[in-house]
Amino acid sequence: MQPVSHQLRRVRAVAPRVVHTLIFVCLVEITILLNFTFRNLGTRSLFSCEAWRNACSHLRGGAWIDGLEKNGLARHEDTIGTQRGEKALAAEIGTSRKPLDEGAYIPPLQARRSRFGPEKTDVISACLMVKDDNHILSEWIGYHYSTLPLRHLVVGVDPLSESSPADILRRWNKDTSGKNADYPEMDMDIHIWGDEEIYRGTNPETAFKNAYYNNSYSAEKELLKSERAADKPEVVRLNNRLMFFFSRCMEFHKQEQRSWVLLIDSDEFLTFNYMHSDDVTMPPRPPIDEKSGTSTSRGQLRWWRKRANYQADVQKRLPPVENTTIAEFILTEADEHPWKHDDLPCYSFPRLTYGPHESEESQVRYGVPDIANPYHFNTLRFRRHAAKNTNDKNRAGKVMIDVSRLFFEDLWKTSGSPHYLLMHECKIEYRFDTILRANHYLGSWDVYISRPDERRNIHEFKKRGKFKLYFEDDDVRPWIKRFYDQFGKKGINLLQVGTDLINIPGNYSSDISEQLREHFNLDLSKATRTNKLS
Repeated sequence: MQPVSHQLRRVRAVAPRVVHTLIFVCLVEITILLNFTFRNLGTRSLFSCEAWRNACSHLRGGAWIDGLEKNGLARHEDTIGTQRGEKALAAEIGTSRKPLDEGAYIPPLQARRSRFGPEKTDVISACLMVKDDNHILSEWIGYHYSTLPLRHLVVGVDPLSESSPADILRRWNKDTSGKNADYPEMDMDIHIWGDEEIYRGTNPETAFKNAYYNNSYSAEKELLKSERAADKPEVVRLNNRLMFFFSRCMEFHKQEQRSWVLLIDSDEFLTFNYMHSDDVTMPPRPPIDEKSGTSTSRGQLRWWRKRANYQADVQKRLPPVENTTIAEFILTEADEHPWKHDDLPCYSFPRLTYGPHESEESQVRYGVPDIANPYHFNTLRFRRHAAKNTNDKNRAGKVMIDVSRLFFEDLWKTSGSPHYLLMHECKIEYRFDTILRANHYLGSWDVYISRPDERRNIHEFKKRGKFKLYFEDDDVRPWIKRFYDQFGKKGINLLQVGTDLINIPGNYSSDISEQLREHFNLDLSKATRTNKLS
């Protein structure tokens, strides 16, 4: 064994070389970083606050577009920021569209305004999971086609569904529509996915076991565990599959260079959250403690107040749905919260429940073209909804997510709940101090029970549809005239495909339907009625 003095001499001899090596490595890293920064910020100063702010915004999925080279920040994101590169993703999707260049850049919403066409059809896309929903599918597509406007849609079909939506969807798809002289030629890009496209060889049980919300030790995980414990196995299966589908679908839309992705159900319809003089709602509440003395909380509070004040102001000047689409509004307000690119990528909005109460026929037919049967459309037939401050009726809201602000890996960090889909980006929304909301229609009993679901039963139907205080509005009614003005009689024919399963008043198919009709009519005589005139 060598003496200690000899070992110390060896260490002293080697140490300078180690230090020199570390210094050399650091210099190389600094050189690469400076070269990368100057190349991608173009002529902007390295010490410019604006340049650094926009460069850092890339870390959430966007970057400054001036001076970007073809293989700049986007390639850096592809190799470092994501687990799944653009090239591999394009190969897996197998879409008929041209694969995205691996060095392509997805700019923020503000910078993309000039790229959107006059109809702004790339602003909002959608992911929709269906299970025996053919009777309401045409209305859902037609409504959002007119009001968003929706052109890019991915439909996931539950393997236990007893019916296929393919025949309905092909009439809307730009590649297969127009084959029948009775329907117009549409321009939608619709993809139908089964388990093969959703899981792509992954075992569903393995996918659930590896889900982010099952491997994140947090308060949210414990909450989800307690909620799932009360659910039945079929409900758990549906929810787990929905989480995987939403992540895969958002991944697809991001690869296609789109921004906002709507994630709601087939009985929910996105609209402007118009305020009326008789609304009963709750004042906005900050998500943090106002009494906290930390500088971070004060900064968050200022940000929240700015966002809340903006939304409160916008609610007073929301445009009519017949004149302005939601996409046009978002682009007009793109420099304000919550649409700014450096704001949260997840926009949460509340749901407003519309019950099964029937209105007078003159009210149902108001503003509807003569050739259309309003009793075939929930958005026209049912006008009465719960108060905006009744959470037990409206329940938690839904979300839409700007996928251009996120990395691909972020799209898989799900919470286990569609009400706040991404665990670190979304929040549950109950309050109606928002710009948008989703109208949630229970529909008639025949429609409600037509979808096989353990949660759908007569007790739940009565509980959700009975209002102590109810309101009426026709906020979304103009959509049908807008669609008719664009496509005429052929468009109405297209909307009514599959609606023959919906029964109209006086033509109930079962004794229980008639009993429920009498039940809700009796409730109306006891409830407080409020007509919305403003």
